[in-house]
Amino acid sequence: MTTRTTATRHAGFPLAHAAILVTLAVLVYANTFQVPFVLDDSENIVENPVIRSLGNFLANGSGYENFPNRFIAIFTFALNYYFGGLNVAGYHVVNLAIHVINALLVYGLAALTLRTPFFRERPGAHGQTIRLLPLCAALLFVCHPMQTQAVTYIYQRVASLTTLFYLAALLLHIRWRMAQAEGAPFRSRRVAPFYLLSLLAAVLAMKTKEIAFTLPLAVLLYEFCFFGRPGRRLLLLLAPMFMTMLIIPATMIDFGALTGAPGSVINDATSFKWPFSRWAYLCTQFSVIVTYLRLFLLPVNQNLDHDYPISHSLLEPRAFLSLALLFALLALAGWLYRRSAKAGADGATALSRLAAFGILWFFITLAVESSLIPIADVIFEHRVYLPSAGLFVAVAALLFARAERLRPRLPHAGGALLAVLAVTVATFSVATFRRNIVWQDTERLWTDTKSKSPNKPRIYANLGMYYTSVERYDEAIRAYETVNRLYPWNPDVHFNLAQLYGAQGRTREAAREYGIALSLDPQHAKAREALKLLQGQTTP
Repeated sequence: MTTRTTATRHAGFPLAHAAILVTLAVLVYANTFQVPFVLDDSENIVENPVIRSLGNFLANGSGYENFPNRFIAIFTFALNYYFGGLNVAGYHVVNLAIHVINALLVYGLAALTLRTPFFRERPGAHGQTIRLLPLCAALLFVCHPMQTQAVTYIYQRVASLTTLFYLAALLLHIRWRMAQAEGAPFRSRRVAPFYLLSLLAAVLAMKTKEIAFTLPLAVLLYEFCFFGRPGRRLLLLLAPMFMTMLIIPATMIDFGALTGAPGSVINDATSFKWPFSRWAYLCTQFSVIVTYLRLFLLPVNQNLDHDYPISHSLLEPRAFLSLALLFALLALAGWLYRRSAKAGADGATALSRLAAFGILWFFITLAVESSLIPIADVIFEHRVYLPSAGLFVAVAALLFARAERLRPRLPHAGGALLAVLAVTVATFSVATFRRNIVWQDTERLWTDTKSKSPNKPRIYANLGMYYTSVERYDEAIRAYETVNRLYPWNPDVHFNLAQLYGAQGRTREAAREYGIALSLDPQHAKAREALKLLQGQTTP
């Protein structure tokens, strides 16, 4: 009777936790289901003819030809369009579902790790309080305001969906490795299916977004942290996982061949067309990563489109101090790892290994977008969605380790920790809900962004498009004029401004703007036709 009751209670434990996670996610994102399309949503969803037919993905292959590296994510947009057209609610439901699944996967990552051989061999690593560690990490993940850009911004499903496959691949890997550690043969049902599914999840991640490239490195890190140095046989079993790293560069080469210029996609992806070098990009990323960490600890002044200063040298104080801080964080991870390796380490000390893993995960998963591979926008908050999974696990591990050490002197340390976590989760949840209010209205979102990045031309261009769509033409003209003042080299902005001038009968200004658009882009057919029509109307 007692055994049965205990088993039932333990079985219900994760189910209750899952219910809490799902409920919290729905509550904090309940106000997002009518958030309009914004920024990249237009090009990739609203104006994307490829997603208008599932046949482009299931029959003629044009979906793959147009989006070879993000095929899976774009296919999900096509499914959304098939079932609901451009009704934003359906897209947001899917994004929220992905976020919930990711929170459950973060929970699973922490929970499975506490059952690995590394923790089973440590006394005190399975106390009642420590068993709440996975819930703590997952709750922080699901309600943190920093996640809003990857969840509420529809197109950034590419980041959250990649995270789903990334985490799933790792968890499936852990499952087959744990079964193998318990003596199950490789060909058994406890090993082989999970091994194959982990590879499938890895492939899906690689075809969703390029940030999945680091997945095999994360798997190897996990092996070193919780299973020990891999032997020759295990390395052979890991070889297919590492071979998935070839998918992204191979896809780029193949796609280049399809367009008649093999390698051109790689060149486009890694060449630099911006007024700063690869080295400057790397130097800037050191402070960008510190900004991500600041948002992680104190999520205030979030910004859809940061106007971030570029560092051109490590000798600049901003870059140097940021790099020093990052080295200190890496040193902390190394110290935590070594500390947990001491013979006779108790459960609280063993949690240092989990914290070290989470910190190193953060750096590994940021490597694609925050290194020498340049991207036009040096910072976007959705880029920290995948890396944050490791940080939340690390923070939870450190907090619970501290509570365990204090328990002999302070018997209620565990309860105090849970109270602090409850307040933190409540605070983050309110902040997330309030941040999503900003996203509910296009004008409010871009006005908020303008207040934080007043010299970013793209912000005014988006305001100009919005004001034009709601027929507030005077405000649209002012917005486009501001763009031209900040960045006068965009032919489309000059064309849009010319259209507005023409509609108001300001033909001289319209002709001037059409002319500038054509001088910047002689192939701008719309500007040429519009100017010809305007000249015909004004010629006596």
